[in-house]
Amino acid sequence: MIVNPSKNQTLHCLAFNNTTSTASLNYVEAGAIKSIQTDFLYQSEHPLNITFDKIPSLVFNFMTDLSIVSYTVVLGKELAVPGTFSLIQHTLVNTSNCWNDVTLVYNRSDNSYITINAQPNDCLVTTPKVDFQYQLNNNWISIPIAPNSSSPESYFKFPFIHMDTKNYQIFSETQSFEIQQLITNFFTNFAQNRQLPIRIALIFTQAGSSLSQEIFGTVTKIETDTNNCILDLNSIAIVTAEAIQNVAALTSLNSCLISSTVTVTSVFQKQQISNTEPTTGISGKTAIVFNFQVKNDQILLQNLTGQQQQFFISFFDADGNIILEQTTVFDPIQSCFFDIISKVSLKNTCVVLFPTLTPICIEKYHSGVVTTQQQILQLTESTTSRIQYQVYQKKLTVPNITFYQECFNVDVTITESQFPFYPGDYAVRQKAFITDMKTAFRPSIFITNDIDYQLSYDVIIDQTSIILIYFWIIISVLLIIAVAVTAFYSLKQQ
Repeated sequence: MIVNPSKNQTLHCLAFNNTTSTASLNYVEAGAIKSIQTDFLYQSEHPLNITFDKIPSLVFNFMTDLSIVSYTVVLGKELAVPGTFSLIQHTLVNTSNCWNDVTLVYNRSDNSYITINAQPNDCLVTTPKVDFQYQLNNNWISIPIAPNSSSPESYFKFPFIHMDTKNYQIFSETQSFEIQQLITNFFTNFAQNRQLPIRIALIFTQAGSSLSQEIFGTVTKIETDTNNCILDLNSIAIVTAEAIQNVAALTSLNSCLISSTVTVTSVFQKQQISNTEPTTGISGKTAIVFNFQVKNDQILLQNLTGQQQQFFISFFDADGNIILEQTTVFDPIQSCFFDIISKVSLKNTCVVLFPTLTPICIEKYHSGVVTTQQQILQLTESTTSRIQYQVYQKKLTVPNITFYQECFNVDVTITESQFPFYPGDYAVRQKAFITDMKTAFRPSIFITNDIDYQLSYDVIIDQTSIILIYFWIIISVLLIIAVAVTAFYSLKQQ
């Protein structure tokens, strides 16, 4: 549906500029009024090419025989503007769904390129002009993709055969300066917003028609040409009430390639979160934590089937130049605990757990899950200052109650850790943790296993046992003094 703006628009038309609006095509079938509908962005000063996607074949075939079709445009979904068409031109081609599985594959390093991979459906398309397009501030920005006769068989070339063409590619280094700048601008904007609408556009004219057609394939998947650094992380994504966390072997970042800083980005439930750190800092962690803006207990009760986290990792040199960027998707696992509270005493460390008690969590923990509890102090802002005071390991079960306490003592300690251990036996390390926590940058209690990852920065010192110990020390001192005094007077009397 092609709509051209009138020269003298009324104020109520201008008032709905840049609003999401609705267009309907209305027709009569078997005496009943029927319609097809789509949303579009209304721009009062620009011609509009409104495309009705995914039209059922029966509806399309019926409409090709019509000579009368009316329309209704609802601006801002409030102001209805009805009318009839001044021209109906049939191409006799249903171009509403010409591809499946449209994927963006890219390389953002020195030899940058953009590829659109798509599985073609049976559409009649002749000698098209091809554009890579992305939407920025409600405007579609186009980067032309030229045919390449030297490309492999499935790549865009002339003569064009739609069903044989599955790859549309543009290399930056072989383009003019103007197009190179367009590609650079895309990557800059894409780094800021990983959820930019992206599509491929084919513009062509069918034989026997003077009407220019555009067909679009919206990108539904994003990939990079390599993802070896991400695979080396052996990461899993775990959702808690406060964050989505990628638990990973982050020390592998040091061996993947040489870089100065790393930017990691998570896109989950339409929320994009990015963190930038020195490579040495992020490689010293046990997980990458993307904190939500607000705590959300309900996310642990939602059905996340089919929802994925798009994860990006970007490596930069000391001058801030991109070395490598990789991306992949993870199927997130929901934590089985709303929260944990940690208590440390001289004799043990206890955690109070608040389980979600969802059926899947009850099943997971039914027979107990071997769980590691790590007790760490980060002495300064740098993650390289982390010191391990205790590591415990035991089977964790989840009783059917709203909260419960699980304690870890010397009997379940192990000595495996990626962080340096504080010297001394259990009692020495426990006492040092309590003392050093007062001046440390951050205490951390980790509860981890194959299906969960909980992190607590709020650690309570259990004063009860400490007071009892001091009480017994005082009593012992008093007894010693009493014995000494008694002995002194006994000697004096002799």
